[in-house]
Amino acid sequence: MATAYLFQFLDKAALSYTAILGIREDLHLTGSEYSWSSAIYYFGYLIATYPVAGVLLVRYPVGKLISVSLWVPSHVVLTHDG
Repeated sequence: MATAYLFQFLDKAALSYTAILGIREDLHLTGSEYSWSSAIYYFGYLIATYPVAGVLLVRYPVGKLISVSLWVPSHVVLTHDG
């Protein structure tokens, strides 16, 4: 569980770290565009919170739900590279 929270934190903090390394200049983002790119993550997080917490955790075992919720996004990210 601690590892899952660590990866979730790193995912949230990645945009902040890349801002220091120059992603704003590389992608020619203005202040408001950069703010929206950060906010999009939290909108998706807010929308996905209800189905996971309200429905899926009640119907399925927690261990399987956590493993699937870590497996699916990681494979989506890995397939973007290829």
